[in-house]
Amino acid sequence: MGRPAWHAGLVLVPLVVGALCGGVTELNAQAGTPVPQIVFVSPYRGTRQIFLVNADGDGLQRLTSPPGDSEGPAWSGEGQRLLFVRSDGDNVQIYTASAGGMGLQRLTAPPGTHAEAAWSPDGHRIAYITRVAGVGHISLMNADGRDQRILSGPPASASAPAWSPDGRLIAFLARSKGSGAELYVTRSDAGGIRRIPTPATGVVPGVSEFAWLRDGQHIAYTTRAGPAQSDISLVGLDGAPPRWLAFGYAPSWSPDGRRVAFVVAHVGGGQIYVQDMTVGRSVPLTDAQRISLRPVWSPDGEWIAFLSVRGTDLALWVMRADGSGQRRLAPAAGNLSVLPVISWIPHR
Repeated sequence: MGRPAWHAGLVLVPLVVGALCGGVTELNAQAGTPVPQIVFVSPYRGTRQIFLVNADGDGLQRLTSPPGDSEGPAWSGEGQRLLFVRSDGDNVQIYTASAGGMGLQRLTAPPGTHAEAAWSPDGHRIAYITRVAGVGHISLMNADGRDQRILSGPPASASAPAWSPDGRLIAFLARSKGSGAELYVTRSDAGGIRRIPTPATGVVPGVSEFAWLRDGQHIAYTTRAGPAQSDISLVGLDGAPPRWLAFGYAPSWSPDGRRVAFVVAHVGGGQIYVQDMTVGRSVPLTDAQRISLRPVWSPDGEWIAFLSVRGTDLALWVMRADGSGQRRLAPAAGNLSVLPVISWIPHR
C-alpha cells in the first residue's frame, strides 16, 4: 500500500475535567423536531458515571451512580436500553438500564470479568469479552443475559468485539504474547474464525483499532506507522489487498457511509478531519492547536459529537458535519481506554 511520508507529534490527553456546567448555545432545530440526545462519561464524586444531555446542552442528567465506575455506554438499536460496564475494584461486569437510567439489570457475574459489550444490530444479542486469568475470550448472550456462551477463538487474548451491520459476523482483535494485535472475524451463529490480513504500514506491527464500513464487506483499521503516526487502511472480506485511506486514527462512518471522520495527531494537538469517500478529499473541522478526539456521528448525519481538551478542561462538544456550530456541552471523564465514550440515542 503506497502512502506519502508524513510525521506528527504524539498527542497526550490529560485526565482532567472542568466545571460541571459550561456555556451552552441553542441548537438550531426545526420547531417541533425532537432535540437529539447523547450519553457520555463524566466525573461524579470521584468516580466516572454515565450522563445524558440534549445536543443543545439542556437536560443534563446522571443515569448511573456509585459505587464503582460506569463506562462504555451504548444504546440498543431501538433506543430503549442502555448497555454499559461497571467496574468496582477487580469486579467488572455488564449491566443494562432503561433510557431514564431505571430498571438496572446486571447481566454477568464472576468468575472472571466481563466487559467491552456491544449490541447486535437488532438489539437481541450482546457480544462481549470474558477475561479469565488475564486472557480475553469472545462471548455471546441474549439481551436479557441468558444463554451465555464463549465462542471459539484463536490461541490469543481477544478484545474489541464489533458486529457487522447485518449481524452475521463479529470482528475482533486478538493479541498473542509478544506480538501485535491481529484482526479476526467469526460467525455469530456458527462460530469458526478467519484472520483478516492487515499488513503494517510502518515499523510498528499490529492493529490498534478498527471499524466496520456500512456495506458490511469492508473494515477500516488503524496501524501505527511510527512512534507518533497512525494510518487508516481499508480491507475487504473478499481477500483483496488492503488500501491506504488516510493518516489518522479513530475512524467513524457517517450513517449513509459516504463520509468518514477521524483524528489526525499534530504536535500539541489532535485535529478532527472528515473525508468524502466519493472524492477522496479530507477537510479539517477542528482547531489544530486544540486536542479533539473520538468523533461520533449523530443518527441523521447532521452532527458530530467529540471530546476536546481546552486548557485544563476535558469536555463533550458537538459541531455540525461541516465543522460549524461548535459548542461545549458538559465536562467529560478522562479514561479513553473504555470504548465507546460517546453514544447518540437512536431515533425513536
